[in-house]
Amino acid sequence: VMLQEGKVNLEVGRQRSVQMMTLHPGDLAILKGSRLTKRKVKPVEYSAWKEHRLFFDQTHLGEIARMLEDTYGLRVIFATDSLAHRKLSGAISSENPDDILKAIEESLSVTITRQGTNVVLIGDH
Repeated sequence: VMLQEGKVNLEVGRQRSVQMMTLHPGDLAILKGSRLTKRKVKPVEYSAWKEHRLFFDQTHLGEIARMLEDTYGLRVIFATDSLAHRKLSGAISSENPDDILKAIEESLSVTITRQGTNVVLIGDH
């Protein structure tokens, strides 16, 4: 749960093992197993989807590749393993996967070729 505005009291658990915390704008509550934790985040990163935008903040290309596969069914292949560790920051429209690929290509000086659902990233131009 990420709170963008206002204030919310959050209760998780049952009977004697209830965990409580108060969330303020920018707080992210995470439940892993039975453990509830809270940390500060940039709300724009978690709400960009509402404006059909993706927000990257030093995000590894490997993580972006997983997102492209999960969201658009694209299979990203890296010509070298080091490409998957390159990082990207910025915001872009998420409405068209080709726009995302073009932004990656221009921002990181890589060559991207797409054949159907296969996308190949090759190092510097």
